[in-house]
Amino acid sequence: CTYARRARTAQDALWASRSALGLVASSFDVRSGMWSDRTAQIGGGSDSYYEYLLKCYVMLGSERCWERWRRSLGAVQRHLWQEGTGWHMKVDYVNGHVRSRTVNGLQAFWPGLEALYGDLRAALESFHGYLCAFRNFGFVPEEFNVQEQIVTIPDYFLRPEFAESVYYLYQATR
Repeated sequence: CTYARRARTAQDALWASRSALGLVASSFDVRSGMWSDRTAQIGGGSDSYYEYLLKCYVMLGSERCWERWRRSLGAVQRHLWQEGTGWHMKVDYVNGHVRSRTVNGLQAFWPGLEALYGDLRAALESFHGYLCAFRNFGFVPEEFNVQEQIVTIPDYFLRPEFAESVYYLYQATR
């Protein structure tokens, strides 16, 4: 299967390019083979990477995907999760320093992924922030600053991530 082989090759290249902290950055220059942005996050630019590691295991039973998911989850929880805030921040993928206290709508998939993984405590904890944003703003905005509690990009691009998390949490808790 050519598609599957190329997908594995791409995943292997990204995996090999992780920082010493175990993080991937948000943007990869395919010509140079280097990261073009040092921001590690679970939102835009990185969300699908994490999502497909776990779903690769769920759908295909790949032990390699499972191990990579577990190690990536550990790195995300150690370096992006800000204990007591309910949010995953954007950090420098090399040193782990916070680069931004903004959260984007694509990140709302994460609680669903944690539920799919089976960590309901973490899923509910991270979901709470998105639920509060939904209640406060009437939707999950494209981007908002969690420290100042202000919307920085007021658009809503009909993204399914929040609804997907609601669905996974409903299935896991009913």
